[in-house]
Amino acid sequence: MADLLLGQVLLDKGHASEAIPHLRRAIDKKVRPETAAIDLVRALATAGQREEASALLAQLTPPPDVTPDTLVILGTIGLDLQQPADAVRFLEAAAARTPADPTVIEKLAIALSVSGDRRGAVNALEKALRLAPDMPSLHLNLAVTYAQIGRIDDARREALEALRLRSDYPQARGLLERLSRAR
Repeated sequence: MADLLLGQVLLDKGHASEAIPHLRRAIDKKVRPETAAIDLVRALATAGQREEASALLAQLTPPPDVTPDTLVILGTIGLDLQQPADAVRFLEAAAARTPADPTVIEKLAIALSVSGDRRGAVNALEKALRLAPDMPSLHLNLAVTYAQIGRIDDARREALEALRLRSDYPQARGLLERLSRAR
């Protein structure tokens, strides 16, 4: 148990490389191996050991009692490691546990889009917008996704709405400029 706790403390204090051997020992000793594996993925990714983090993330099955926040962290790591299928897997689980959280649904939509499921991304973003219609990033991400699937008028409308909600939104302004040149 000491290795797991020490590894977690080191990881939380920003010493990911130092946490790795302790977390590996916890897994080898079968001390809460699922929890240790989650923390090891985080430590490996943070320490820049991308290949090993990717391999472990692909094998990871979090325990049923893992928090939605942990699932979001794992999904975000999946995106960072350019493993969209793993990102979707963890973010879908997080969204299922927090169906009224538009931020989690937005992250899922981004993962879906990166994985090539743009229609799924549109559906997720539209759901998130029903929950939080005043969230500018949702409008921008929906505009981008609409543009990717050829719904240019819808993309323009959503980018304009993002700008209405946040007048200093350079990404929305840039998207509108690109859309106007695409005519």
